Amino acid sequence: MKRFSAPALALALALAAGPALAQEEPLAVGDMVAGHYRATVEVVEANRSEGILNISLHFLGGADVPEANQTVILYGRPEDGYDTIYIVAEDRRYHPMRDAQSGGVMMPHRFVLEFEDGAAFANWTGSFPAPPEEVEEISLIFPLTTPLYGIAISDP
Repeated sequence: MKRFSAPALALALALAAGPALAQEEPLAVGDMVAGHYRATVEVVEANRSEGILNISLHFLGGADVPEANQTVILYGRPEDGYDTIYIVAEDRRYHPMRDAQSGGVMMPHRFVLEFEDGAAFANWTGSFPAPPEEVEEISLIFPLTTPLYGIAISDP
C-alpha cells in the first residue's frame, strides 16, 4: 500500500471533494514560481476594522517533479517580510503593522512552503494599517508571487 504525505493527502481530498468543500470565490488569484516549484496564491480575506486591514492568503502548490521534496523560503526573517510585503491603495504603500509594545511585525516571522511528494499547502495572515474608508480595493505585493490586483475590502 502506498503511503501518502500529509500535504499530498490534503490536496487529494480537497480535489476529490470538489464543490462539497468549495469556499467563496477568492478575492484575487496569483502565482508563485520558484524554479520547479509553483503555487496558486488566493486572497481569501481582506477585512478592515478599527483602522486595521487583515489579509489572509492560501497557497496551494505543486512541483514539476511529482516526488519532489523541497522547502521554498518566501521570506526568512521578519524584516525581509516587512520590506517586501505591502499593500497599495491610491498610489500609497502600506507595510505590515508592528506591535506597539514589542515592535514585532504583525505577520508570521518566517514563511516557507514545504513541498512534500510534489505538493504544498500553506496559509498566511498579516495585518496592515487600513487605508481610508473611501478606498474599496487594494493590491498586494508578496515575495515570489505575481502582484495581486483588485482585492475588494470588506467592512463590518
